[in-house]
Formats: sequence, C-alpha cells, structure tokens
Amino acid sequence: MAAVAAPMSQVFVYGTLMWPSILSTVLGRVPKARAAALEGVHRLKVKDQVYPAAVDFIRGDTSSACAMIHGLILEVHAEELVLLDDYEDDEYELKPVHPRLVTTSSVPLLSNDENGIFSWATQRPATGWEETLSTETVAASAYIWRQEHASKLVLDTSDPWTPEYFGQNEESFVRRLSILD
Repeated sequence: MAAVAAPMSQVFVYGTLMWPSILSTVLGRVPKARAAALEGVHRLKVKDQVYPAAVDFIRGDTSSACAMIHGLILEVHAEELVLLDDYEDDEYELKPVHPRLVTTSSVPLLSNDENGIFSWATQRPATGWEETLSTETVAASAYIWRQEHASKLVLDTSDPWTPEYFGQNEESFVRRLSILD
C-alpha cells in the first residue's frame, strides 16, 4: 500500500522567517518558497525587537487600502506549522490571507537558495530586482499582529521594518534562538 502524503500548508512569511538560517533553526530545513505580496497590511517594527509585525488595523491611515508587504509563501507540513506556532509570540494570530504571487528577475544566490527567492525576499528593494505582481492569489495563512498588543509597535508607517534592519542582527538572533532550543 502506498504511503499517503501528508497535507501541506501554505504560510505567508514577511519577517525573520524569510531567512534560510532562521528556517533551518526553527524547522530543521528550508522549505520550498515562492515570492509573494500581501495587500492591505503594513509591516511595522516592534519596540525594542528586531522582528516585525504585520498589521491590518491601522486607523485613519488613508494608505492602508494600498499598503502591501513583500514576503514568501512557504510550503510546510502540519508538524512544522506547530513549530511555527511555537516560534511566533502570543501577540500574533494565524489568519487566512490571499497573497499575490510575484515573478522576479534572476537574482544573486545565497547559499541553499537554488532559485534566488530567499535572496529576493531578504535583499529587496535595496538591489532593485525587476518584478511583476501577478493577478494569481494563493490561499495561505499569515501571522498577523493582534490589535490588543498595538502598544508594543512603532506605529510610524514612514519608518517601517525592512529586511535590511533585521539583516544587521541576523547572526545574534540565530544565536539567541539556538540557546532557547
């Protein structure tokens, strides 16, 4: 009798989980990923932290309707989703989302990055990749910041969290994660 493949979940990630080093530490592997963009949310800094929050609740911000963050859609197993839940703080809620796929130009590769997707996610827009936003959406889930924890955020959308901001702290963050395991 043939083994039945376990169902996979699609998870949109937009912060620290775009780095292969973090995925390897949390999941023990780097899953398949696709470039994507999620509309209607802002990516903000969390006070005194190097990781971001995606928020869908900013009031009075006329740009919210066209706010968009770039990230990756990861394909993970059910048991890996449990690991991601453990990794994310209680301030986040796993919500259904429909990110749009992004087609990217060829990019310089990071190690363990066969198609350059992780390089695109962690180094854009600094290097100015050519990219096309697709009309195709994917049913996925994303860890969205809970509104009741808004006091922990830097609500200035003119100074959002960027991959470059985290990239400066990646090594120390991986060391901290390794100690917690």
